[in-house]
Amino acid sequence: MYRSPYGPYGPDAPSGLAVEAYGMVKRYGEHTALDGVDLAVREGAVLGVLGPNGAGKTTLVRILSTLARADGGTARVGGFNVRDQPDEVRRAIGVTGQYASVDEQLSGFENLYMIGRLLDMSRRKARIRATDLLERFSLTEAAARRVGTYSGGMRRRLDLAAGMVGRPQVLFLDEPTTGLDPHTRNEVWDEVAALAREGTAVLLTTQYMEEAERLADELTVIDHGRVIARGSIDELKAQVGTDTLQIRPLHPADLAPMLSCLHTAGIGGAWIDEDEGQIVVTAADEKQLSGVLRALGTAGFDVSALTAHRPSLDDVFLVLTGHEEGNAHQRPYEYQEPDPYQEPGPFLDPQEDAAVPPAPSPRPPRRTPAAHLRHTGTLVRRNLLHMKADPSSLLDSVLMPAMFTVLFVYVFGGAIAGSRGDYIQYMIPGLLGILSLMLATSVSTGMNTDFRTGLMDRFRTMPISPMSVLAARLISETVRSLLSLSVLLNFGMVLGLRVLSGPLTVLAMDGLIVLFGMAMVWVSVLVGMTMRSAQAAQALSGVVAVPLQFGSSIFAPVSTMPDWLVSFTHYNPLSALADACRELINAKPAGESMLTVLLWSCGLTVVAAPLAMARFRRRT
Repeated sequence: MYRSPYGPYGPDAPSGLAVEAYGMVKRYGEHTALDGVDLAVREGAVLGVLGPNGAGKTTLVRILSTLARADGGTARVGGFNVRDQPDEVRRAIGVTGQYASVDEQLSGFENLYMIGRLLDMSRRKARIRATDLLERFSLTEAAARRVGTYSGGMRRRLDLAAGMVGRPQVLFLDEPTTGLDPHTRNEVWDEVAALAREGTAVLLTTQYMEEAERLADELTVIDHGRVIARGSIDELKAQVGTDTLQIRPLHPADLAPMLSCLHTAGIGGAWIDEDEGQIVVTAADEKQLSGVLRALGTAGFDVSALTAHRPSLDDVFLVLTGHEEGNAHQRPYEYQEPDPYQEPGPFLDPQEDAAVPPAPSPRPPRRTPAAHLRHTGTLVRRNLLHMKADPSSLLDSVLMPAMFTVLFVYVFGGAIAGSRGDYIQYMIPGLLGILSLMLATSVSTGMNTDFRTGLMDRFRTMPISPMSVLAARLISETVRSLLSLSVLLNFGMVLGLRVLSGPLTVLAMDGLIVLFGMAMVWVSVLVGMTMRSAQAAQALSGVVAVPLQFGSSIFAPVSTMPDWLVSFTHYNPLSALADACRELINAKPAGESMLTVLLWSCGLTVVAAPLAMARFRRRT
């Protein structure tokens, strides 16, 4: 059985602990981020975790919130094992990271409503909860506005509200007020304190000593991945420093006689601070204070100022984590666990964790296929709302093909392939194939943006499958591609395109374009999961897309191209797709070109999909 500072850990463990972590270890290559961290958070309490940058605070939060796996140790959150019961943990927690992880394309209400639905609330309950939280965080007037128009403080409050939608048993706050103005910071502090009063356990990482002193019931100080101190604020102050009493005589000549008087009265720890012209009494408690006043009063000394000074939390932090110049690993203070922490004895080897039965907590139902569909539908709605919030995104997907049409038809006058009418009939069906590349680019850019903005981390701390996020992106972008196809096809008909085939054939053409686009999506997702930013992913996609577009038969027949380009064009999958679209629109046999597109689609999917999925799983 493990033992914590609060007693034994195991089937007979006392209730009242919302978070228990024992011997947590996390390594990144040669760097050890956590090196045997132990901590516990009581229900309804705020545990402040202090430490300098790089101490391991964020790594600890990511492990406890299921975003990362520990290399050693064990942890329970809400009574559930973080490693073995991640879904159950996610139902018990809320998370607010260092940056506001909210969807800037949605309104404040839509953000909170979406999270409520992902937490399996009914539509009515999700609406009520979103409305209540917007009012609680003074965001009602901005509820219908896009979050992209919010100030930094408003986004931070919305982010905190998002972490509270599910009324979490445990709330993880990773430096929640970084970058906020003092007024907004006070508002956030008030809400955190109110949450604790309502029974929520809060694990708060911070570098603001005022924040820790205002909110924390207990503190754990981490440096170099190890716990170097813990206890209440008063206990830490007592461990690393002493109270002092500063006495300034009315007459400077009385300094030496006053010191002699104090020594005669048995007051120890008294000395003269020549620079300040005062006497300093260290380790000054209430009894000493009374003795000092009595001795000086009896002797008749006049005092101009008497000041009692206690160590501040800043003093504690600097003493505990300060490093001597030239030796970053040497600390001026060595922490010794106080007796209450040493009493229970050593921790069990983490390898024996499997022998500890799960805590007797109710087990929520596992995700079902219906839940997957519901979550995917909620996220599809979210992505489609992006189009509503930014209609220009739909226009962008047809703007380039339309621009190509005007350029090649009217500027070049159709000289490439005969008369203008013939060229319209030749080129516009081929341009439809470009939309398949735009589908792929949109998916990878959108996924990369979700990772970069922290939204994917928020989704991962909720009891939903990451595959629902990917599926929703594929479905919504497919819908947008079909809309773009319709717009571009109608634009071509305005310019004189004649659709000689029936509606079923046109639908078959749309399906072929989407099928090839989905194959390219896997390539694009692989690129998006590999690149560090959406811009880099988009740039690399452009490097691939431009040769495919202009090295194909979209704009000109293969027979008109130079010999060095013919082979590339002939085997270019976009050439086969363009030929198939032309043949289908013009009611001509398209068997060979359609077969080529199908083979390309299957081949790309078989190769890229497993690699993309493996990369996606590693990142989620």
